[in-house]
Amino acid sequence: MARASGERFPLGYCAAGEVVEVGPRSPGFSVGDRVIAMGWGRAVHGTLVWVPHRLCVRIPDHLDPAEAVVANLTATAVHALDRSGAMEGEHALVVGAGIVGLLVAQVAASRGLDVTVVDNDSARTEAVDAMDRSAITAADWNKLAAHPTGGTRRHVFMCISGDGTAALHEATDWAVRGGPRPVITAVGRFVASTKFSVDHGNIDYRVSARCGEGYRDNDYELGHKQIRVPSREGTVTENLHWALRLVEDGLVSLSGMQIYEGHFDRATEAYAALHRSTAWTSARLAYGGDDD
Repeated sequence: MARASGERFPLGYCAAGEVVEVGPRSPGFSVGDRVIAMGWGRAVHGTLVWVPHRLCVRIPDHLDPAEAVVANLTATAVHALDRSGAMEGEHALVVGAGIVGLLVAQVAASRGLDVTVVDNDSARTEAVDAMDRSAITAADWNKLAAHPTGGTRRHVFMCISGDGTAALHEATDWAVRGGPRPVITAVGRFVASTKFSVDHGNIDYRVSARCGEGYRDNDYELGHKQIRVPSREGTVTENLHWALRLVEDGLVSLSGMQIYEGHFDRATEAYAALHRSTAWTSARLAYGGDDD
């Protein structure tokens, strides 16, 4: 958006740090707590940020904040799995091996699904093998075409951007060859056209927006109201808690995910690296001195 419009944005929306001040209506937090913080326009790249308490979660004492920070984005994956209704023993196809796709794959594997990741970029699929997770494998569309028909229900998670028409058609063909009523869940920000046909049988199309109910709802984030969520889904606050637990238990990790490491003082180099090479799935920036 910045490149296209020339408008200036406060970039970033996932942070981990230490609480330096607590507002009068922020229960459960104290100065000195280590926390993860989530929120577009809230947990931006900066030395000091202000974040509503419902977008923060305390980090367990034994967990490194540099590892815990991934829980913020993992909440998006948790919400996507909840929205899909995927169950243990079913098959999941993750289309797109960016950081969101790789996190969706890990959360799906943690719930007992058999997971396959596809991406047209071989540099991205190499990250799948580097994660070394037995329940997660990389494949291409040709291998998927040879996947046997029948079996358990299949789920597709579209974790892509841009024009996703071709990928959606391929993924739909894969999904309908499985068990009854496959589910296709849109997680990324993409555009696609499809042809609805009775030949495909009953398919559920779902949209998983953001990281849970209440996100970008100012009244909820500030604690001014409660919200009800559908069964088997959570609020953004609940999803952040679940995501951090997955990181704590080692079920979600940045290991092998080709993360660019840098310092905030040289953040422009990190953004340039992401723009230059698709091999990097994301960047993690450190703040302060060597001891921080």
